[in-house]
Amino acid sequence: MSDEASCLSSAIAALQNRACFLPERCPDQSGYSSCLAGRGAMQSTAQLAIPKVMKSNTENLWNYNLMVMQSNLRHLDVVRRVMEAGSVTEAARLLRVSQPAVSKTLAQVEDRLGFRLFTRDRGRLIATAEAKALLPEIEKAFLAVYGVERLASDLRDGRTGMVTLAAAPSLANNLLPAVIGSFRLTRPGATVIVQAIPNTEVVDLVADRRVDLGFVLIPTRDSATVAVDLCAADLVCVIPKTHTLAASKSVRLRDLHDVPMITFARRLPLGALIAGAFERARVRPQNAVEVMQSATAFALVKAGAGIAIMDGFALLDGLPPNLIARPIQPAVRVVARQLSARDRPQSLLANAFAKDVVAIIEGYVARGVLSKAR
Repeated sequence: MSDEASCLSSAIAALQNRACFLPERCPDQSGYSSCLAGRGAMQSTAQLAIPKVMKSNTENLWNYNLMVMQSNLRHLDVVRRVMEAGSVTEAARLLRVSQPAVSKTLAQVEDRLGFRLFTRDRGRLIATAEAKALLPEIEKAFLAVYGVERLASDLRDGRTGMVTLAAAPSLANNLLPAVIGSFRLTRPGATVIVQAIPNTEVVDLVADRRVDLGFVLIPTRDSATVAVDLCAADLVCVIPKTHTLAASKSVRLRDLHDVPMITFARRLPLGALIAGAFERARVRPQNAVEVMQSATAFALVKAGAGIAIMDGFALLDGLPPNLIARPIQPAVRVVARQLSARDRPQSLLANAFAKDVVAIIEGYVARGVLSKAR
């Protein structure tokens, strides 16, 4: 059973316990307390009527709880309507059932409870003190049911709940904000938790099922996760507008052999990708500063500490006014990938978030900012 179904089942069970002041009377007519003690026997009898072919014990219990709750609520609704209307005839009209059906139900309820709920006075039904004492609890029961129905509807439609994410900093800082903004706009009751951490840690969190979804820059592999390639961006060279390379439409890697570089740690996927590109071009870069995140690289380039090769995702929100970006030659693509845990069904909310990710990316692709993964 999913988390949502489990939550709903627990709520129904709790409501059933609250509304169980309508059990069948026990043979010894000892009333409510002894009936509670005999509930197990009653359930065993009811289970005999359930078809032998069942999908699971859990589903069988769910259906039984639902059946009992619905039966009790029908009785409760009749009592409530009669108290509101003051007559069986008017209550029957409100409930859209026959007058004899309402009278029969009232008799059953009073028999189960062991005391009268109404007395007659000049053709009208007057609620007894006991009925008035029960009314607040009846209203609470219906409010609880409405709450369960609303929660189930919100969970089904992905309007509430929590989705947990882990992402490489470049994606957490530049791609995901637009997705989260769109997601929250249509689901104000939902909570999103985001962690910006290195690729390897993202993979670990997803594989250990500590987050719903992970977003990484490839290359990355793990047999415990399911990967979906989302989109791609080219590596670019970020330089000050006053730099001599700013006049070029593109930057060749061999033009950078003696230029101070802001580099990414090689243990990071982006750092390994950039280092591999320099090796293939047989260029040894002049590594001036090593960083872990694109935001730090931006700040250092802006301060004049060097130039940086970065992934195109870092440019989704634009560049500082004194910096420009130029594509590098030969071109190198970096792919954004979504990860989810293998053998773990995703919540409806996580699935809805994944759909919003695709929708936002399609917009970027349509504008030529990003490209398709393949």
